Amino acid sequence: MRTEVDAQLRGPEATRLELMAAISRLQPDRAEWWYFVVTHGRFMLRLYNSEASEYLMIATYYANYLGGPTDWSSPALQFTISPHDIDDSEVQWLVRDEGADFTMKCGHLYWGQNVAWNKPMSESPFAAWADPSRGCTMDFDVAVEELSFHCGTNPNVDDPRWNAGFLQTLRPYHGRLDADAFQRVVDCVDAVSRHLQDAPHLDRRVINALWGLCHFARDWGLHPDGMLRRNNLITDQEQATLAGWIDDLSARIAMILDGNGT
Repeated sequence: MRTEVDAQLRGPEATRLELMAAISRLQPDRAEWWYFVVTHGRFMLRLYNSEASEYLMIATYYANYLGGPTDWSSPALQFTISPHDIDDSEVQWLVRDEGADFTMKCGHLYWGQNVAWNKPMSESPFAAWADPSRGCTMDFDVAVEELSFHCGTNPNVDDPRWNAGFLQTLRPYHGRLDADAFQRVVDCVDAVSRHLQDAPHLDRRVINALWGLCHFARDWGLHPDGMLRRNNLITDQEQATLAGWIDDLSARIAMILDGNGT
């Protein structure tokens, strides 16, 4: 049976309409940051009607941008949904209050009204969806091996996976960024996330691969003296896309290591 959270996850447009209707009924006179971590991986915004003592919580485990005041009066939030930059099966939320200059960009967004959210986020109604390994079918050892191909450390250069590795798509560069290769890297990160969060000692191979992927992709593709920019092989738009990928990947890894999911 579907839970409320499951329905919100699978129907973002319906969630947006229901959320806006709930806000309209609530008529909040105050908005405040209720919970967040420095990495902004987990965030709650509370909308409050002081006369009725009613409130509504908006939560995400996937915030990648957060800015503006931490509390303000007369909130007037607008919600926009667009396809994800990398995976068009996922969506991105843009939450704005122009009058307050508040902005949040995130992945999955959930909400609830008058729910007891004084518990840790790990015990909240949405905790099951915070696990970055949710739905991941890749085995840890397979993911480690795949990462070794993506970062170019695997010695088996005759394996087809070597040339299909993410860093190898940048060197030599064939005139286009490979979104599929990057998504495979993200899938590997999800597969090793439980290890990164819970293991008392981290696997050196995983850290080496992830560090190398972020470092060399930035060094080769974005640095002014890197081979792609130095030889005029990459366009400004491709640089912006690659920078976004690297930022998203490094932020994802940082939040997992911090214990916050993605």
